[in-house]
Amino acid sequence: MTDWVTVMTFTYPHEVALIQGYLEAEGVTCFVRDQMTVQINNLYSNAVGGIRLQVPAPEVEHALEVLRDGGFLTPVPSAAAVDQTEGVGLCPVCMSDNISPRRLSAAPFAAAYLFGIPLILPWHSRRRHCFECGADFRTKKAAK
Repeated sequence: MTDWVTVMTFTYPHEVALIQGYLEAEGVTCFVRDQMTVQINNLYSNAVGGIRLQVPAPEVEHALEVLRDGGFLTPVPSAAAVDQTEGVGLCPVCMSDNISPRRLSAAPFAAAYLFGIPLILPWHSRRRHCFECGADFRTKKAAK
């Protein structure tokens, strides 16, 4: 019996259909796990860990190579590339520019207001959140 290895996960069924068709056209055997569960109710996707695209263990390297060549997987950045992106506005994990300042929690401000405690508000946060890979990171202070 062959072991199946998950190469990608998806939130919605239509996303996996595109990649599955691409891999099968390249001769890679695929199996989609939990697709029918998520089709019943899309909110189940997070509960079951998403829709998993699996390939047999001996074909994993070939499948990942096909996905990289097709542009479905991005290469992992080197340490030098990560150092160059510090403070530029790119995620150091996935090199995406789809980042935003991290929201501050409202709980301390609400408690301070409720109890009448004066609180100095932080005007600038260097924490950022990447919407592509979900990483949270800090940017360096700008050089003066």
